[in-house]
Amino acid sequence: MADAYILETARETAGIVVAEPGGLRFYAATSAFNRIDGVLYRNMKAARAAVDELTLGARHRDERVSRAA
Repeated sequence: MADAYILETARETAGIVVAEPGGLRFYAATSAFNRIDGVLYRNMKAARAAVDELTLGARHRDERVSRAA
């Protein structure tokens, strides 16, 4: 297993996860992912799900703003 992995969305780099005892620690690359910066995830699937959840939430907010304009 490598020591670090980059997690990306369709539009940007979300951050990296670094292996450490107990799992993978997420480090945000942009402010959009600051809410999960420093969180320790059990595995890559859990880290990926957290990134996807933030990405999906941001997309829904953008759609609501577009409709309101």
